[in-house]
Amino acid sequence: MPRKIHKKGLRQFLKDTGGNVAMMTALVAGPLTLTLGGAVDLMRFAAAKAELRGAVDAGLLAAAHLDNDTNVETEIKRYLRRNLESKFLDYRDVTVNVSEERRLNGKFVDITADITIGTFFLGLMGKDEITVTVTSSGEQTYTAVEVALVVDISSSMNGSRLVNLRTAMDTFIDTVLKEEVADITSISIVPFGGHVNVGDDYKHFANTDNEDDNDDTNHADGHKYNGCFELLPEDYSDNTFELHDGQWRDITPHFWKYVNFNPWCPSDNNEAIFLSNDPDELKDLVEAFTLSDGTGMDIGAAWGLKALSPKMRGVLKGDFEDVRPTDYNTDTIKALVMMTDGGITAQFRPQQSGCIRARNNNLAHNDHNQCQEYLFEDETYRHTGSVAVSYFESVCQEAIDNNILVFTIGFEINAGSNQDRYLRNCPQNESQYYFVESTDIEAAFSSIAASINGIRLTM
Repeated sequence: MPRKIHKKGLRQFLKDTGGNVAMMTALVAGPLTLTLGGAVDLMRFAAAKAELRGAVDAGLLAAAHLDNDTNVETEIKRYLRRNLESKFLDYRDVTVNVSEERRLNGKFVDITADITIGTFFLGLMGKDEITVTVTSSGEQTYTAVEVALVVDISSSMNGSRLVNLRTAMDTFIDTVLKEEVADITSISIVPFGGHVNVGDDYKHFANTDNEDDNDDTNHADGHKYNGCFELLPEDYSDNTFELHDGQWRDITPHFWKYVNFNPWCPSDNNEAIFLSNDPDELKDLVEAFTLSDGTGMDIGAAWGLKALSPKMRGVLKGDFEDVRPTDYNTDTIKALVMMTDGGITAQFRPQQSGCIRARNNNLAHNDHNQCQEYLFEDETYRHTGSVAVSYFESVCQEAIDNNILVFTIGFEINAGSNQDRYLRNCPQNESQYYFVESTDIEAAFSSIAASINGIRLTM
């Protein structure tokens, strides 16, 4: 049987301060000190690991960014130097191994960082140092982008305005169409004056039954096709072109109204480009811009919307004509950027032989007015400025309804004017409207490009 312990004996043992208790305390103190000291070393290890991980993760976020052309390992070490603040961690003691892989849809980075730290108490047990190892992986992926640039080349864009526009658009193209994303990026440029010149690729949508072979002012015998065909009210949408009453669209006549010899239909060096990822092709068009009469921003907006419409896939020509425009609400970002320096003008049309000749020969003012009486006689293609604004606003709304990012630029327009109002009201929010003057147009285009790139990049 176990021996019974009396309470009196127990109390006496606890009160005993003799050598037996001291000896037992000494026996326990050694292991207890090592245990507590080891815990301190392990706490230092955990703190070092947390600090190293924070520095590595910060470096990874920067190094994986597509716009960062710096060597990844160099970038990681730079962040280690900036973020390691502990007294017992020295960034120079950290060994970094970086594995980087670029694929079609992004950059993938794996990092291993090691640092060896000395111990205090564990050294008494033969453990003089501990190696801290941190591994981290990240990927910077990006989505496909489709951009339509609708830009004003009307007569009022003369002089420095056109020069500044060229510079701004070149910067935009370089920013959005970087080499590493060119395979999944397309840009359409739609210059507009009185109309939009889309060239011969889309001539089959024009009614050529009464096509003329010259640009004389005798419009009774037809019109020469110069790259512009008329739009019906239903064409101010993302739809493709369908026959109307069994007919295609009439050819836009060759004329000018405000500035002599600036054609209402832009000349062929201003022909729109769709779905391109060739920066040289795009820049060549920009460099070749010449002025056109009138400000048909409603027509420009309609073609810009069509440049992003999946209904136009297989219709639009370009580098991606078989696969773009992509469907709405996919991983592809669609952006419609529209810039003008003036109010949207009415769509005038000459309807009598010699009408525009009378205007250009500076005949009497009453003859000019008599000529204008015919310009709105047929409402099929000819419409007032207020109707043009309504068409523009409907394009804005349809773009927003289809989750297209809309940006507008008012270039040297009057604050508080009608054009200021409709440009401000067009995008999803006012932050996507840019009211700019002179060289600020480059800053506006650069900001829009940065916004598009910022949205396309996801970590």
